[in-house]
Amino acid sequence: MSVDGKGQPLDEYCRSRSIFPVSPNTLHANLRVIAMGLRGMQIEENAKNLAANLNGLRKQLDTFAEYFETIGTHLKNAQKTLHRSRQALRQSLQHARFPGRRKRTRPRHRRSPRHPGATTKRGERKIPHDAPFGVRELCSRFLTNQAQPPS
Repeated sequence: MSVDGKGQPLDEYCRSRSIFPVSPNTLHANLRVIAMGLRGMQIEENAKNLAANLNGLRKQLDTFAEYFETIGTHLKNAQKTLHRSRQALRQSLQHARFPGRRKRTRPRHRRSPRHPGATTKRGERKIPHDAPFGVRELCSRFLTNQAQPPS
């Protein structure tokens, strides 16, 4: 064992002061272990922040899902109401009687897809081919009544 200048053994002196004598290679290995421990602590802190952010994102997505379901329900109800109103309109038009309506004696002229607003040979206006469902029947009945001469 080594002795210091006062004659005390060096290992007792180091233990009394909590000093660990090491060689350069051992010092390097100890410093690497300390650095890895500090990196691990930093990774742990980042993981906590990431978990907190993910919890916030989960809450926002849950809120969005609730709103999305509500909107889906509203759209479904609107679609049902539209379907019922179309059926009611169709039934009322089928049962309605239009005064002075003539029966068609010859077939209707073909509609030209190039000219959806063109008129027939008799001068009646054609209903556009891409008109929405229900509107075509209503327009055709209205135009048929308008095209007739007053009686």
